[in-house]
Amino acid sequence: MFGKIKIILIISLMLNLFGCGLNPFSAGNKGIYVSFNSGENFEQRVALEQNNKSLDRANVLTVQVDPLNHNVVYLGTLKSGVFKSKNKGETWQQITEAQRVYSIAIHPRNSNIIYIGGVVNGRGEVLKSTNAGQDWQEILHEPAGDSFFPAVTIDNFAPNIVWVGNTRGIVYRSNNQGESWNNLAEINGIVAKIVLDTGDTRKAYVRVHEQGLYKIDSTIPIATQEDENISQDVYTRETKVINLSKFMPDNTVLELVVDPNQAGVVYVATDAGILITKDGGKTWDGLPTLEGQDQIPIRSLAVAGQNSQIIYFGVHGVFYRSFDHGITWQTMKFNNPYSIECLALEPGNPEVVYLGIRDLEQK
Repeated sequence: MFGKIKIILIISLMLNLFGCGLNPFSAGNKGIYVSFNSGENFEQRVALEQNNKSLDRANVLTVQVDPLNHNVVYLGTLKSGVFKSKNKGETWQQITEAQRVYSIAIHPRNSNIIYIGGVVNGRGEVLKSTNAGQDWQEILHEPAGDSFFPAVTIDNFAPNIVWVGNTRGIVYRSNNQGESWNNLAEINGIVAKIVLDTGDTRKAYVRVHEQGLYKIDSTIPIATQEDENISQDVYTRETKVINLSKFMPDNTVLELVVDPNQAGVVYVATDAGILITKDGGKTWDGLPTLEGQDQIPIRSLAVAGQNSQIIYFGVHGVFYRSFDHGITWQTMKFNNPYSIECLALEPGNPEVVYLGIRDLEQK
């Protein structure tokens, strides 16, 4: 099944050693890899449209596929801003020079509207484009140069609502596409990612860097909450913030995704494998993987939008896939020293898989 890939990798390595070709996993080859057959094989797609340059040295932090036009893909990078492809990664063009871009959010009904969160000229900013990345405007910025916005999310049910989180632990929400903001919650830690519950987008799950997982719930009247089991939770005027880490066997959450098909189902990737909750975070179970509970930390994870039985994840140099919700797994090894930092699927077609590669030593 993956035998052909291994043969190709061996041949490529031999060609490189003898000066007759390029090893696709050599030190200069990071960037983005794409599979069109559910990971059966991958090809590196890093060509820039101008000057015969390449993205093969770019550290990719996030990948997003346009939900309306699946030929269009966006990359956020560590030092080179955002790149856009109009042909599924065959060629790319740089559309903003923001130094670090950790998150990209595309409007689910209007592909011209895009938000990015990261660092611009040494300052944390959220930028918005209304013409598919041709022009950008700042809609939120940090008061100091040592904080920025790793998390930006659009409410797919009500896309006028935009959520962002910063490295100071503040979660902001806008109800008017970024024209104005309110401080929704404050958490002690770096807000690394925000995802919204499939069944009720008023419920958000927040990954805090190296500190676990929180849930922001705007559906419960705070004045009536007197449950002694949640007495240590943080309350705000509009929302209730629950520390879900106390319900989990491991709180080092490295990646976070919601099930696109089921309300209240959330997956987290940790130092000890993959955990899943089916009740919005009250109880957690381990998802079986080949590596057991002492595996290498999982940094990338995806669940197919049309079929939750299909799960992909990446660890350091290895791509895993399951078509039966983790009962059995298949693997492909990447012979490179870098991490599979992010993983994205084409909406409606889980056979198309994008892998973003990053050197974790570069900051």
